[in-house]
Amino acid sequence: MQPASILKIIDHAIFIGSSWFQVMIRKRMIRFKSDTPDTKHNYCAIFTTYHRQQNIDLVLRSLIKCKSIRKVIVINANPDCPIEQCMEKYPIDIDIIQTHEPKRPGYRWYIARNYQTEYDRFIALDDDTLLSPKQLHLLVTALERTPSAPQGIIGSRYPLKPYCYDQKEQKSITEFYKSHDAIVDVIHQAYVVTGKHVSNFHRIANKLTSYDVMSPTSIGDDIIISHSGTEPPQINAVGRILECPFSHFSGIAVHTEHNAERRRCKVIREIWDKKLCEW
Repeated sequence: MQPASILKIIDHAIFIGSSWFQVMIRKRMIRFKSDTPDTKHNYCAIFTTYHRQQNIDLVLRSLIKCKSIRKVIVINANPDCPIEQCMEKYPIDIDIIQTHEPKRPGYRWYIARNYQTEYDRFIALDDDTLLSPKQLHLLVTALERTPSAPQGIIGSRYPLKPYCYDQKEQKSITEFYKSHDAIVDVIHQAYVVTGKHVSNFHRIANKLTSYDVMSPTSIGDDIIISHSGTEPPQINAVGRILECPFSHFSGIAVHTEHNAERRRCKVIREIWDKKLCEW
C-alpha cells in the first residue's frame, strides 16, 4: 500500500473517531443542565491542550454548566496549532494562555500557582478525557467531602512499594483502576485539588532531581500532584468515562514516549525515598 493511501486511511479514522467522540459528549451534556454543588469555594478549571485542539469546545461546554467553576484557563501548549477557530463565546470568564514554545502537562501547575490568590480549588483536565457536568459535580462533591486527598477518576497502585519497575520486563509494576471508588497511589487524566495541593506540588517538585516543571522532556506531574495531600489520592465512581479515541496514540500521548514508564518510576521512587509526601 502506498504511503499516501495509508495517510488517507489514518485521516479518515481520525475524522470518524472525532465525530463519534463529539456525538457522545453532546448527548451527555444534554442530559444534565447544571449543578448546584454544596460548596462555598470557587473553582478554577485548567484545560491544557497540545495535539487535541478539536476537543476544546466540548470541554468548555461541559465546564460552563458547573456553577462552582468561576474561571476557566485554556493553555495551548503547542505554538504551531492556533486554537481561536476551536472556540466560541462562552458565558464564563476564560483566560487563554498561548505558549511560545512547547510545554509539558506539568506547566498547568505553574499556571495554577499564579491564580491561588483568587481561587483555592482547581480542576485540571487532560485533553483526552471528556467529563460530563454531572461527573464534574461528583468530583467537586468528593473534594469537599475529603479535601485532604486529591480526587480523580482513574488511578494506579504500586502493589510492591517501594518497588515500582521491573527491570527484566522493562515495565512498571502497577495495578490500574477506573470507574469505581478506591484509594490509589497516582491519579491520571483528571485532577480536582485544593490550593494547598498546588503549593505542595511545587514544594515536592523543587526537591526532585528527576523532574523539572519547565523542562521540555519532563514527565510525571500526575505523580507529584497525587502525592500533594495529607491522605492518598482517591478515584471516584462517576460512571462511564469517555476518552478521546487518540488517548493512547504513539506520538500524541506522553505515556507512549520512549522510556516513559522508567522515567515515571524514577519520579515516584525519589518522592518515596526522600519521604516528600505526608501520607
